[in-house]
Amino acid sequence: MGSNLSSKNIENVAFNRYEIQIIRETWAKMIKNGLPELGLGLMTRILIEHKEMKSMWRKQNPIKNECCLMKNYCNEFTNPNHLIKAHGEKVFNTIRIAVNTLDDLSSLYQFLNQMGYDHYQYGTRDKHFEVFMK
Repeated sequence: MGSNLSSKNIENVAFNRYEIQIIRETWAKMIKNGLPELGLGLMTRILIEHKEMKSMWRKQNPIKNECCLMKNYCNEFTNPNHLIKAHGEKVFNTIRIAVNTLDDLSSLYQFLNQMGYDHYQYGTRDKHFEVFMK
């Protein structure tokens, strides 16, 4: 999905041991609150700041009140949308897998390539990932 990276040139982006150590140490500090909480925060922010993304979720489970998504993001918290929370956790689990396989980029490439293919089948396109760049 929009990547020019192929399994043939994956070695060109390899990290050295020091870089891998820094990435893994930073990741360990980030996840202290837990992946579900991080995922819910990410998805809440995306869905509040990019309302057009809600259509990706309405097919499966309507989002009625964006303030119900995450505690402390707004003053109301009644019932988080479990589908959104679960997907956010999957996003951070994917990052965890990537961090843990930085020393095996060929396997990481295969994993991410399959994930990209699966998302494409669901209707996800490059424009849907632009919100992660902001």
